[in-house]
Amino acid sequence: MAKYKKVTTEQLKGIVNDGIRTSAGYHGGELQRRREEALERYLGYKDGSEIEGRNQIISTDVMDTIESMLPPLLKPFTSTSDMVRFEPVGPEDEQAADQATQYANHVFLKQNDGFQLLHETFKDALLSGVGVFKFWWDEKVDVTSETYEGLTEEELTLLMNNPDVEATEHTFDETTGLHDVKLRQEKKTGKVKVETVAPEDFGDNSTGDDTNDRSRRVIWLYECYIRTDRNGDGIAELVKVTAAGSGTYDILDEEEVDALPFSVLIPIPMPHRFFGLSVADQVIPLQRIKTSLWRNL
Repeated sequence: MAKYKKVTTEQLKGIVNDGIRTSAGYHGGELQRRREEALERYLGYKDGSEIEGRNQIISTDVMDTIESMLPPLLKPFTSTSDMVRFEPVGPEDEQAADQATQYANHVFLKQNDGFQLLHETFKDALLSGVGVFKFWWDEKVDVTSETYEGLTEEELTLLMNNPDVEATEHTFDETTGLHDVKLRQEKKTGKVKVETVAPEDFGDNSTGDDTNDRSRRVIWLYECYIRTDRNGDGIAELVKVTAAGSGTYDILDEEEVDALPFSVLIPIPMPHRFFGLSVADQVIPLQRIKTSLWRNL
């Protein structure tokens, strides 16, 4: 039987470092340049071809095209209460499919701001070439404190039967036989959380470090998903690695996960590539031509 060596922490650190450095858009490159230009053309910034004393009008085709496309793209998702619907395979699945439909729509539209999330993701895709949803189970602990005075033994026992309750202060009056107590209660809650990821945070990077003031020093935090054999069983498991640093990266945390927590929207897919083209990529040449014609006129 073949023996496998697990990937060591130092080897994992090297994998993370190489992965971040070679990721699309890292510290500039063609992808980041395209995104920056798309945003500048959308906002109508000067394009550098202006001549002092001459007309400097700028055509707004990128903004006009994207803003005109958004409403019809959003309408199929927002004009009905069922943004997504589960279809039953057979009659016995109808009730379960209906419940799944109601739950999924409630989670996305009510627990999360579904309309705003869709608007952001579609606009990111049209402008930058990719729109990214991130989803995960979000757990939090709410802590409350309450003070009770003059409790009988039975009342105190009833309160303390709650496994989430802890007495932080307790006094007993031997004369009256009553208890004064301060209780601390932890209540754990959780829900499906959905957020949009800015395209520049999905592989891109930028600088802003102030090395003269350590309190203002920027440390980049990366959430990396890597397939690697950490337990030596010969199978590359999907591992979520949290790393921080700039240039070289230290591993802060790692855990094995079942799947990637991302869904992406590519407006114009390109074969054999993850990133495709944006609508802005298609419209920018037209905007340049119209800007030049208008200035000449």
